[in-house]
Amino acid sequence: MTRKAARAHLASSLSGTSQLAEFVLLPLLCRNASVCAAACAIILRLYLPGLTVEMGENSLVWLFAWLSFLFMLLDAVLENDWQWRSPMLTLAILAFGSVAFLSAAWASYPIQAAYQGMNWLSDISLFFVILYWTQRHDIAPYFLSVLLACFLLELAYVLYQYFIGLPATRAYAVRHSALLYQTGIGADNMPLLMEKLSLSQAFGHFTLTNSLGGYLIMYLPLLLLLVRRNWRRTVVWLWLVLLAMSSLCLLFSKSRGSMLAVAALAILWLLWRNWHSSDARWLVTCVILCAASLATVWLLCCTTWGEVLGQSSASFVMRLGYWTATWQMWQDHPWCGVGIGNFSDHYYSYRMLWIEEVNKAHNFYLQWPAETGIFGSLVLLWLAWAAWRLIVRAGKNVAYLTTPPQENSTAVGRRECTIVFPWIFLLAPCLAFFLVAASGRLVEVEPFLAWLAVRLGQPETAWQEAALFLYYLAVPVLATVWFVLFRLLCRIRLDGIMRQGLLLGLIAFLLHNAVDIDFYDSALSQTAWLFLALILVNIPITASYRPAFMYKASCLVATCAGMLWLSLSLIPQLLALAHVKQALPGLRQQIEEAGNNKERSEITRVYENYLALGCKLSPGHHEMNDALAVIVLEKARWMATQRHVTPERLAVELAQGEACLSRTILWRTHFAPAYFSRAQFHWEAAKLWQGVGERQRAEESLAKAITDIDKALAIYPAKAVLCALAGELAEMQGNRTLASQWFHKALYLNDIGTFMWVNLPTEVEEVTRHKLAAYLNKR
Repeated sequence: MTRKAARAHLASSLSGTSQLAEFVLLPLLCRNASVCAAACAIILRLYLPGLTVEMGENSLVWLFAWLSFLFMLLDAVLENDWQWRSPMLTLAILAFGSVAFLSAAWASYPIQAAYQGMNWLSDISLFFVILYWTQRHDIAPYFLSVLLACFLLELAYVLYQYFIGLPATRAYAVRHSALLYQTGIGADNMPLLMEKLSLSQAFGHFTLTNSLGGYLIMYLPLLLLLVRRNWRRTVVWLWLVLLAMSSLCLLFSKSRGSMLAVAALAILWLLWRNWHSSDARWLVTCVILCAASLATVWLLCCTTWGEVLGQSSASFVMRLGYWTATWQMWQDHPWCGVGIGNFSDHYYSYRMLWIEEVNKAHNFYLQWPAETGIFGSLVLLWLAWAAWRLIVRAGKNVAYLTTPPQENSTAVGRRECTIVFPWIFLLAPCLAFFLVAASGRLVEVEPFLAWLAVRLGQPETAWQEAALFLYYLAVPVLATVWFVLFRLLCRIRLDGIMRQGLLLGLIAFLLHNAVDIDFYDSALSQTAWLFLALILVNIPITASYRPAFMYKASCLVATCAGMLWLSLSLIPQLLALAHVKQALPGLRQQIEEAGNNKERSEITRVYENYLALGCKLSPGHHEMNDALAVIVLEKARWMATQRHVTPERLAVELAQGEACLSRTILWRTHFAPAYFSRAQFHWEAAKLWQGVGERQRAEESLAKAITDIDKALAIYPAKAVLCALAGELAEMQGNRTLASQWFHKALYLNDIGTFMWVNLPTEVEEVTRHKLAAYLNKR
């Protein structure tokens, strides 16, 4: 071979290799990486328990969702037939996702608005990812199988939790109170944990039982239709078992709102199916509905079923109070609202005395206008109209309802490429469950081992040394079970029955939002977006737009820039913050159990460093700023006992504590507890200055405390502990008449509060009653 021929052969070989990399290897990498990352995000979102999940753990879901979206965009840039199949729906979704970030501009707590916006952004990213890949390849059954496999594992966990997990944890927590300090949920969430442990209700991986109920009712219509479709086949027993398990879990959750949403959905479905039927069939339908209504009334009024479902609770009456306060909030902020996620900071200004303290309105259709105003409401209506318009048009297409996706595809020039499915899904659960385990939130091993030892007549500590081994053994076990379920379910075809079941589940989700705010629950919101994506798979094109290559390349560059910012800046910071929060409860417990002063001082120093790091990572974190200010105040008290310490040095130390509390107010301008904490700090500082003989400085600190407590009372006028502190400040100022008025109001508000929302701590209530009695006796 001549030198010229050899050079030509080498050039042709390199050209063939580059073409192979461009048209085979690169699309193969994009598809597998994108789908694997999407599956990880879906699994992580569900199995991260809602009570302990904050920004750090959620950042993992954001990372996987954005990675999946990035690889999808990379494939779209290489794809010549990339189209917007429905520009109207796409623009409406983008507007919905932008509302949260825009509301951060006027929200009193912008971090919360951006945080909720990031959650919705990850959900929307997964929506576009699934819609993109399922339009080009017959992989919709794989995504549906991912959802169903997660659903089955959740059912198994709920049943385990109700019969074994909660009783075991409850008994173990009574015998080992230190267990509660190792949960990492924080002091604010501790009452919620104790309440959940004391209730005989299942909640699964969710924060509340209502969230579990909202999750279950999304799948119930799908299971019912699968039973109906496969009634004469052997596989019907599988769907019947799943339907029975779902019904039991819903009953154990005791979520009355979820049951009401299912009943409303059943009524709407019967009316819709028989609207154009014959008179006889319509009469039968009406008779069935009347009989079901009478049976329900009889069960609630004449049997014990009403008490089982919480008939005597004041849940509905309380909701009327929440909704009234939310309506008043919207009237005061009609155009732009108070900002996404800022409902809890503003609610207390409108709370009625007989209504408990809550962080949500228990009605999405009221809370959304209150937080986004008329502007956000119009965006939501636009999104609902665009989605419903597409679904209705698709429902008129017989082929869309009856033909499997791969035979009804309208994509032009699809590239068929060998894909590693479903083996790529074996990596997703392994990675997801390992990350859940690494975050310390997989299973409750110690309570389970203690429960098992008691049942077998063994000492409680019989297998405690195997706890860590069993904890991480759960990772491959769960991944294997998940993959087996996935393989059994991935043969399901996404036909018309499945689409109708998904649509009915989505409608049940929307109905449940009338008595709760499922759209703010990350797992439920993600599931709803995924349901919508699967419903729209291979939907007939109503309008399309083919963007230019430069537009696609610009989207890719912007996404890469966002990914770099998330990966190199935000996500490591949030993960470090999650580590700090998880370490603080254990350090507090070690300080209390320290054997001598030297050991206590060393642990306190480490605890202070962790607090300083946490405040640096999250400047507006209320609890950590408060804890750091308490440490500063204790140092100042110790310094006041030293004769050689000057007032200037003491003032510098107290200024550091004031700066910690001011950081919270800087980020949360409408947060009453932040002003209360700073008022308490200035009150203690005033007493400290009085002790060292600095009268002028004491008066200045007292004036600052009064200013802060006035601001707190302006935000939350019906809080007993705020009134009690106002009375203490008035007493210190020498105004005994005003002090007695504040103490009287504090006790009055405290006596109104019952059940879970007692306003005054016990020791504060005793001191307040004693002082008020002393004032009245002197008169």
